[in-house]
Amino acid sequence: AVGPEGRVIAQDIIPEFLDKAAELAHNRRLNNVEFLLGSEKDPQLAADSADLILAVDSYHHFDYPEEMLAGIRRALRAGGRFVVVDYYRKSFRDPAHIRLEKDEVVREIEANGFALLSNEEHIPGSQYRLVFRKR
Repeated sequence: AVGPEGRVIAQDIIPEFLDKAAELAHNRRLNNVEFLLGSEKDPQLAADSADLILAVDSYHHFDYPEEMLAGIRRALRAGGRFVVVDYYRKSFRDPAHIRLEKDEVVREIEANGFALLSNEEHIPGSQYRLVFRKR
């Protein structure tokens, strides 16, 4: 929850996904949600604009992780958090679809200016949840 004064920015690189999300938000009268088209290399979020950035089932699609992480880091305010929820490679029906094992994801994100705060099961045996703080 973001509270009555908070706002949510839904970002994707696929316009049709944003259109569907906007339709759902409109139908639910969610007036504090903005929709933003990013690119494969940059989330297009304004600098120092976010307290929390959440990537659900998407980190394995980052074809340019260093560039994308730089954009995420730029968008986070001091002490901001980046949360990744994604699949274990071994649990996915096509393991080649998942770019990295969880430990490799942690190393990659830490190498790009983040400190790991927590590493938990999200859905046991299927998904993990990693919480990082911007350094």
